[in-house]
Amino acid sequence: MGRAGEGLARVVRAAVVPGAPVPGGIIAHCGWRYVRFLLGFREVEELMPGRDVLVSHETVRRWCVTFGQACAAGGPGPAARGT
Repeated sequence: MGRAGEGLARVVRAAVVPGAPVPGGIIAHCGWRYVRFLLGFREVEELMPGRDVLVSHETVRRWCVTFGQACAAGGPGPAARGT
């Protein structure tokens, strides 16, 4: 999934409640597509039916707002990568 996607998946797994209507992996995948490919929320919405997931662009936006900052804060910084 890539560095951004792995961090987002870790944050989502920690934040999503078991038994929630949407699995954390779907939230992480939407966020990963948004961040990794510099897509808009509507573009992510249009791509997700290919994975049998129907989600609105507003839901993608809320997920990115909710989990994006925590992912950015939890990711390795330049010192951790050795640069």
